Amino acid sequence: MSEQLYFFKFNKEIARTKLSTLVKQEDKFSYKQYLFENQSNFKKNLQFDNITNKIDGKIELLSTDELWSLFNWFYERTEKLNPNIEYFSISDRTHEEMRNYGLDLFYEFTTTSQVRYFYGLLGDYDSLTDQWIEDSCGSDELNGFLNYVICYCGELTIFLNKYYYKSHETDDENLQIAQLINDINSKSNSYFHKLALSELERSKEYNNETMQLVPKVIEFRRANDGKSSYTMPMELYEIEKRESEIISVACLLHTAISLKEEIKNYDGQIIRLHSY
Repeated sequence: MSEQLYFFKFNKEIARTKLSTLVKQEDKFSYKQYLFENQSNFKKNLQFDNITNKIDGKIELLSTDELWSLFNWFYERTEKLNPNIEYFSISDRTHEEMRNYGLDLFYEFTTTSQVRYFYGLLGDYDSLTDQWIEDSCGSDELNGFLNYVICYCGELTIFLNKYYYKSHETDDENLQIAQLINDINSKSNSYFHKLALSELERSKEYNNETMQLVPKVIEFRRANDGKSSYTMPMELYEIEKRESEIISVACLLHTAISLKEEIKNYDGQIIRLHSY
């Protein structure tokens, strides 16, 4: 099973009125009973009263374990209350239901590589800034990191357009990326861009070498195009892995842009749930 990463924001007023009432209901699939029966699935002993007090007061204080318990309960609740629901509809229905009760799962990563590259960039950012963005963080903290990601992945995309794709069709994309970076620079005195450029400088030699080696892989692919199966030599396989990693990291540019768009008008806590 692939790793997944979920991003939550909260509507405190809806949680106080609607979610509080729902979790306290004593029906055939109550949250209190679910919590009692599933304590062993959580790292810490979760207390029903503690959770309801946070929902009534400040839901953003929920721990990741407590939020996981609510997430999993909503998921099972969707299944139990909708026995004829199609499997592929369960997640969408669950997310919609949670949002209606103040728990807004506004973004998710669904592949292991995407999650790991994201955390790789987060680890670099933490080291560069000498801070640690916790699983529960303010929207301003996450927004700062996303500025760094846009600058880093934006510059990496421009590099790929120049040395990998080598097409004038990417000129418009490069201009759009430059404008995004300029907008960030104008609001941050180029702080995030400078961090990104310093980190990219560390991998410059590796990236340049990879681009010089990639033509061997492309030539091999072309020579074997149309064959039902073939085995790539280990040397080329390692180059292909490097090629894939650089491209995948660059693609996080679009992820960061989407995440920023989701939180631009939100001033509150964001919690990440990481599923291994």
